[in-house]
Amino acid sequence: MLRKIKRIAPLQCGIVLGALYGLISLIFVPFILLFVMMAPKFPAASTFQQPAVQQQISAMPQQMPMPAYAPHMGGILAGAGLAMVIIFPVMYAVMGFIGGIIAAFIYNIVAKMVGGIQVEVE
Repeated sequence: MLRKIKRIAPLQCGIVLGALYGLISLIFVPFILLFVMMAPKFPAASTFQQPAVQQQISAMPQQMPMPAYAPHMGGILAGAGLAMVIIFPVMYAVMGFIGGIIAAFIYNIVAKMVGGIQVEVE
């Protein structure tokens, strides 16, 4: 039996897509954690020690000082990675929620003009 989807509740669609996108983003968390664990093994700003880079740094205006050596680069990368583990799923869930509301709203407008999506149900 063919049925038409004439309207989608925007708020409910936003909630479902927000939860779905939040859960999907959790797939990336183990990879972010892997990079966080590898961050202390990165060389600490070795590119600043190369002569060509040193020459560019000395030619820069003094209004924006740049350190010639950053010994804690691994710690900074690890901290940024841990922040990403928290921010990434939340950001994806919020964007899924907002995107779901917008998509349902647009679908409702288009469905009024051209009809809804036909689905077969038992």
